[in-house]
Amino acid sequence: MLKAEIVDPHKRKAKIRCFVCNLSYVARDYEILYENEKLAFFKIKFPEQRKKIHCHNCLYKSIVKAMGHNSQIKVEMVTLEGVTVATFYKDS
Repeated sequence: MLKAEIVDPHKRKAKIRCFVCNLSYVARDYEILYENEKLAFFKIKFPEQRKKIHCHNCLYKSIVKAMGHNSQIKVEMVTLEGVTVATFYKDS
């Protein structure tokens, strides 16, 4: 099971950037966007890779890409509200 952890916008002091699409914001702007439910950044470690930061849009795309031939994959999502296990299914 993969594990994705939210980058806490209230504790972040430095600029943040998505590893995949290079979307970046200063910490203050990220906090504003997060509070208004417009953007979230997650840290996730895919097999045989280091832990990297993904914006929420790239996170979903990367999870689907990492599925390979599997028809589903479970991801433990650690957010500020708690922990949820999400199951992603591949379109047939």
